[in-house]
Amino acid sequence: MDKSKKYCSVGVKLVGFYVILGLIPLIIAYLYTFYVLRFALEEDGYRYIRQESEQAGNLMDAWTDRYAAIIDSIYMDFYTNAYIMADYSDTGYESMYPYIDKVMLKLALLCPETTKIEFYSFNETLPEDGNYFRKVSQMKEGWFQKAVDANGFTVVAGVDSRKEYGYERPYIGMVKLLNYFNNGSLQNVLQIQVDAVSVCDLIYDEKETCRKFVLSEDGTVLASSERGDLGKHAEEVLEDSIRWEDIDWEQPGSLLEQGMYYMVTKDCQMNMKVLVIADKASVLEKADLMAEKILFLLALTAIMALAAILLYGRNFTQRINRIVYATGRLRRGDFSYLVREKTNDEIGKVADAMDDLTRQMEVLIHENYQKQLRLRDSEINLLYEQIDPHFLYNALSTISSLSIMEGDGQTNKCVKALGEFYRVSLNKGKRIVSVQEEVELLKSYMVIQKFRFDDSIDIIYDISRGTLQYRCLKLLLQPVVENSIKYGIRDNNGRVLHIKVMVYEEKETVYFVIEDDGSGMERERLEEVQAAVNKGNGGYGLKNIDIRIKLQYGFRYGLRLESEKGIGTRVIIGIPRVWKEIAQAGNMPD
Repeated sequence: MDKSKKYCSVGVKLVGFYVILGLIPLIIAYLYTFYVLRFALEEDGYRYIRQESEQAGNLMDAWTDRYAAIIDSIYMDFYTNAYIMADYSDTGYESMYPYIDKVMLKLALLCPETTKIEFYSFNETLPEDGNYFRKVSQMKEGWFQKAVDANGFTVVAGVDSRKEYGYERPYIGMVKLLNYFNNGSLQNVLQIQVDAVSVCDLIYDEKETCRKFVLSEDGTVLASSERGDLGKHAEEVLEDSIRWEDIDWEQPGSLLEQGMYYMVTKDCQMNMKVLVIADKASVLEKADLMAEKILFLLALTAIMALAAILLYGRNFTQRINRIVYATGRLRRGDFSYLVREKTNDEIGKVADAMDDLTRQMEVLIHENYQKQLRLRDSEINLLYEQIDPHFLYNALSTISSLSIMEGDGQTNKCVKALGEFYRVSLNKGKRIVSVQEEVELLKSYMVIQKFRFDDSIDIIYDISRGTLQYRCLKLLLQPVVENSIKYGIRDNNGRVLHIKVMVYEEKETVYFVIEDDGSGMERERLEEVQAAVNKGNGGYGLKNIDIRIKLQYGFRYGLRLESEKGIGTRVIIGIPRVWKEIAQAGNMPD
């Protein structure tokens, strides 16, 4: 039994599973579906009506939110309100229009369906231009009172139309009382006209299975799936068997029934309501038709599924065998064979992962070789920069002895500091030193610079004691401090250059931070310098540090600059927290 199962093909297993777990339950499902499908589809029809109502309501809420945000931006715009409330009896208003034009253009671009934005005001000195500014007396009857009653909230006043290109174009008017700033007895109202046809398009139903209305608080049709209903009262456009006064608005989202129709209502922002009406007969007819189609499709699916499983089983086996073959080739170290699966299913993803693994292993072998070459080249550059340090170190020792014999203490101190600098930097040819040694190297360098610049430089060290034991590449701090002195002294206009050197650890990273209060850099110059460092261009100092860090520790680490003109410059170097035995091995992972 176990042996026969072991050698049974995947295709045969799939057929057996299909018959037991698929075909028999499917036959039972056919019988059950016949009795329950009609009821289920009726429920789907009801749910569809509710969804249409919810969707229309959400669309209208999103629409009102967008306009509310625009209106509020004008409502809280100090300059716009100031221009509207200003007394122009003795002053001109030429400066007002450029600003208002700019505000209006911005809003028109954000909401292209806006056809007009107007301010109605009691300010008698405000110019009445017929475009932006009008007197309150010219406002549509009742709309001003709606704005006042809303007390600062945006409301939909109703639907009106204006003549445009020879025909009447309907629009929805939204109004808001501009009472955010105290303007005494003056009252101003902002009115935005929105193309009513564009709002109708929001709720338009291509399937035409139901009718949708967006109504104002008094029952005026603001938007409809039929544009001819705009501006009419709901009583004029509802079906004969539906009575406006019998609609229950207290149960939004519930399925209501009147005569031969189903209805669903929803409350929206700005006191608007959504009403969706569907014919009962169309809902039930669709359910019956859908039930017949699904039963036919179920029977057809049962027959086609068996054929599909047979074909798929054979294809499945072939694809798996190709992956197994590729695995064997890879295990033998042969990277030339790729599965090249073109599908995007699970097997295709496994095949793609196998191909990626093959390519990456080949690339990694090549990159590792190139990385070792680059690391060697970087070390060669560093040796060039040391300017034959073995010779200098021995020569400096001789000069130090002579200065002692001649009694020149200052020269002896300077030469000893320089000799100590080269002693640590040589480090017997090793490129890894402790953080403590790196700091001591910098201090030796600064002793020399103090002799050169006297009191023009002030350096402070803030070194976390816990970091002194960690290992790092040598010559990380000195080139950066040298760079700070070079540009800081030159551009500091005779002021004392303050430099602060900090070393601290954060999680698994050790940070070296060098700050100065030199002249700093403009943002564009800072970006140029950082880009040059990142690309390996530019001078030796900062670029050399960044390259050596990335080659040693990986591309997650390196050097970053921060600078502000007139404030100063900060250089941040990040390396991993490494103990002696790991760092000395020189094989940190990327």
